[in-house]
Amino acid sequence: MTLLAPLRAPGYASPNMPHSLSPASLPSALAATPLRTAGAPFLWIGERLWLDFVNTDDVRRGTRVDVLRDFESLARFLESSGAFDGEHVHGMRRRAQQQPAGAAAAVVDARRVRAALRALAERGTSSEKARCDALADINRVLGRSAGTRRLDSRADGTFCLLYTSDAADE
Repeated sequence: MTLLAPLRAPGYASPNMPHSLSPASLPSALAATPLRTAGAPFLWIGERLWLDFVNTDDVRRGTRVDVLRDFESLARFLESSGAFDGEHVHGMRRRAQQQPAGAAAAVVDARRVRAALRALAERGTSSEKARCDALADINRVLGRSAGTRRLDSRADGTFCLLYTSDAADE
């Protein structure tokens, strides 16, 4: 079993960021937190990597802004968030140059996972159907990987990521 992300990945978010935000504390929390990293247009205000990933697709002033325009922007997000180190991202970029169709497919899959996570953020606490649908969407993307990966729900309502080497194990 693997945790999806550590509570605070190295270099992710700010130690000054409160764990919960109220409308009154938001301006001071934002003032104490670097919202954008050098060279990357990402907002780091969710205090959880998955929420900041969801926020890479945003509507500002009535206009949709998707900062995951291409594989390079996805790679920058993963590196600047601390989810992957520079060496790993360098290897991903090299493979993306060798296999541009695979890189484009990775961006499409990332957007599908992001949409499922957005549904969880917006409706997951109040709708069992929204949780099940999001889990199925994420597992469809994970199922296309080498080996078999899937998210399983636990009795306490949390999720864990499981890996198996053979699809027949399911």
